Amino acid sequence: MVPSPLPPRFCAVWISSANSVVFKQPLTCDVKGRTVIIVEDIVDSGYTMDALTRFFKEQGAKETKICTLFFKEEAFLFKGKFNIDYIARPIQNQFIVGFGLDYDELGRNLKDIYILDENPA
Repeated sequence: MVPSPLPPRFCAVWISSANSVVFKQPLTCDVKGRTVIIVEDIVDSGYTMDALTRFFKEQGAKETKICTLFFKEEAFLFKGKFNIDYIARPIQNQFIVGFGLDYDELGRNLKDIYILDENPA
C-alpha cells in the first residue's frame, strides 16, 4: 500500500425531516481550511447535498466537492446553488433498486440495478 499524504476521513450521516445533518458516525477530523469531497450513491432532489455543503461551510471547509454514482438531473432542485462535480452516470427521474440501493430496505442486495415499476399490474 502506498502511503498517502491525504488520508481519507469518513463520517456517516442522515438528514432529518428538518433538513439538518445528523451524524450516525461523527467527523474524525477538523475540516477547517480543507477541501471536502462528499461521495454519494445517488443525488436526486439535492436536499442531502444542500444540507451537507452548508454544514461543511459552517465548519470552515475551504471548498466542498460532490461525487455521485447516479445523478437525477430532472429531480435536482438546487441548480445554480451548487454543482455536482463528479457524476458517474446520469439517470432518468425513476426509482432504482439494487447494487446497494433499496426501497424500504428491499432490493439492496440485488447484484444489478433495476427500475422500480411504480404501476404494477
